[in-house]
Amino acid sequence: MTVLMGETSPTGVTSQGVPAPLAFLRGVLCLNASYRPVGHCGLLPADGYAQHPYSNSRGPFLDPAA
Repeated sequence: MTVLMGETSPTGVTSQGVPAPLAFLRGVLCLNASYRPVGHCGLLPADGYAQHPYSNSRGPFLDPAA
């Protein structure tokens, strides 16, 4: 069986309690800000992880030069 770990938002939303993707991953993987292990977390039983790729409503059609 394949276990996937969900999908994070493209950015954090502090006012709504949504952590930024790297902050979320550091928490899930028990890493500090320098990506060093902290505590004694067990292995995460997940085979994959997804990061939402688009940060606005234009998605892949955004033209940053416009």
